Amino acid sequence: HPAYYGPPPQAPGYSHPPSYGAYHGHPGYLSQHDGGLGGFFNFRDERFVKGAITGAALTFLLTSDTVQKNAIKSLVKLWSAFQGGIEEVKERFKDAEAEIKTEEQPPKANSG
Repeated sequence: HPAYYGPPPQAPGYSHPPSYGAYHGHPGYLSQHDGGLGGFFNFRDERFVKGAITGAALTFLLTSDTVQKNAIKSLVKLWSAFQGGIEEVKERFKDAEAEIKTEEQPPKANSG
């Protein structure tokens, strides 16, 4: 019976048993990160620091009442300016339409 003969022999080229360590989907692939959370919380990694700063800034911006009020005021001003611009364009179209209509009308003859 095979259970009495000890552990299976190692695969050629590996210094560890084939069921441990390397990812077997791609032979020769060795993990670049620790298996635990040490790789996730790498405080010296530039991406971690950028992500932490970005997250802290967004958290501050989204939870600060002052920032929220100022953002809403700015959006209202922007929306009002946009609506005012649309109204101005409508007014110009009406003026241009009225000009075209007056140019197309034949001149009135003076009866007198």
